[in-house]
Amino acid sequence: MRIAAFQPLSLNEYPGYLSSIVFTQGCNFKCDFCHNPELKQTAFKETFLRKKLLTEDVILEDLIRLSGKVDAVTVTGGEPLIQKGLLSFMGRLKRMGFKVKLNTNGSVFKVLSSVVNKGLVDLINMDIKAPQGKYKKACGGATINIDDIENSISLIKNCGVDYIFSTVLHDGLSSNDISHIKKWVGSNNLELRENLI
Repeated sequence: MRIAAFQPLSLNEYPGYLSSIVFTQGCNFKCDFCHNPELKQTAFKETFLRKKLLTEDVILEDLIRLSGKVDAVTVTGGEPLIQKGLLSFMGRLKRMGFKVKLNTNGSVFKVLSSVVNKGLVDLINMDIKAPQGKYKKACGGATINIDDIENSISLIKNCGVDYIFSTVLHDGLSSNDISHIKKWVGSNNLELRENLI
């Protein structure tokens, strides 16, 4: 896994629980409104905070020290589903007794299915970028298989795992688009997030 950052404590990332956050490096989308733009590129960029990627073992050692203080771990990105070793890492988190939340764009349906079928996740947050017809443009021209997005939505709604559908409010979305997304995911409880960029 390519891990760019680790936040030991969050009060609001996993509803109802204190959680840690693992940020993976790299994304298959190119959204202009990304709230973690430094994580979009597959190549890690050295910053004044960190000179290299973190290892899974370092993260797990930190989580051992946080045991009893933190109840859950959120794996986010970037896009975690493109990471080699994701299932193994999430399995280790589960064996350590943590609740696991996955933040995803839902574009890698096959991997998401494996995560669900292996019981590696307790909460899924899928970010819906736009209505179907605007998806490619919203994702910066990235190659989009809308069937994978559709299949991920269906899986999440029907697999028995807790879930959240969210959408970042950006310039390319109209109120009609938001209404369409709500109908698409079948939820009036779509979580709307401000674009912080």
